[in-house]
Amino acid sequence: MFGAGHIMDMIQRLKQAQNQRQAPRPRFKSDLRPSVHDSPLKPKKRKWKQMEGEEFEKFKGELESEALREKEFRIRFLTSFLVVLTLVLFVYILWTKTF
Repeated sequence: MFGAGHIMDMIQRLKQAQNQRQAPRPRFKSDLRPSVHDSPLKPKKRKWKQMEGEEFEKFKGELESEALREKEFRIRFLTSFLVVLTLVLFVYILWTKTF
């Protein structure tokens, strides 16, 4: 009842858009227009460096040590933040009780 006109309008627009789309394959060979679904920028496939044995283990170790350092930094930062916040709240509570 409420909003039915909006929904019907949306359905009609979707049907019209579907009718205007091109077929997945061109019907005529002379039709060289780009289709709606083609993108002018094609993503390039990346060529990843292949590592073997010792080089891979070295890279893996560096990656793990960097992740560990980052985790330790976050823990230290959060702990120090909580300690400072606790001290500030403690001082605030003491300050408000004395006055």
